[in-house]
Amino acid sequence: LRGAGVGWQRIEPRVSTRAETTSWPKARRGACRLTGRLPCRKRRRAAPDCGSDWGRETVERSDCDGQTGLMRSDAWREYVYRRGRNDFPALLWKAFEDEALDLGDLANAIASAWSSHDSPESALSREQWVELYRVTGFIHNGIRTSHEVKKPLLLFRGADFGRPRRMSWTEDEELARDFALRRLREGLWGTVFSSRVAPWRLIARNTSEREGENEWIINPSRLRVLVKATPQDLGYEIDFDTMKTVRVPSSAGR
Repeated sequence: LRGAGVGWQRIEPRVSTRAETTSWPKARRGACRLTGRLPCRKRRRAAPDCGSDWGRETVERSDCDGQTGLMRSDAWREYVYRRGRNDFPALLWKAFEDEALDLGDLANAIASAWSSHDSPESALSREQWVELYRVTGFIHNGIRTSHEVKKPLLLFRGADFGRPRRMSWTEDEELARDFALRRLREGLWGTVFSSRVAPWRLIARNTSEREGENEWIINPSRLRVLVKATPQDLGYEIDFDTMKTVRVPSSAGR
């Protein structure tokens, strides 16, 4: 909050939605690339261990651009292909810390790593994903760009009841219900959540990686979330003996 004569003025966090260059921002060694402060990196959870083969044993000098010293796009794709999609987020974080990729290639790698993993927020922490997206700026289908959203956007999320504040949301309420129903079939408390998301929280959008999905990736820190549909609204009941959900027979009514 900032004093503004009479009353107070709320100042929203400033998030860059478009990066102007393809080079890495200058920062002190070991400091946060966004603020230049050391404490930010010290607070972050330790990066996953990618193994020793990230070094000279696998990434040869011929894999890198002779002028910039950055890994070539084709060499990066080949390296990830050899390791497999489950290792993609960990390799991405290692490449990010080593500043091994051009920012344009990094943006494409972030989008691919997010979409290829079944649970990206289990592979990397929320803080790590947010830092990746902040360095590249807003990403749409793997390309660094900007969004035109000026007002809060109504988004939905279908997930287990215990996971309302995650990064993946959608504008399509029916799609959110489908995701909630998937969780209900697994015996989990599938729930549809809704929230009006401020533009500064929008950090990426995916509409091409997975067919039929219109996904917004957001910064959900301290996000106000409402319950749009409970398991009972979706035709399921909770068995409190097993703490799992069961389908209500259609003839039983509700």
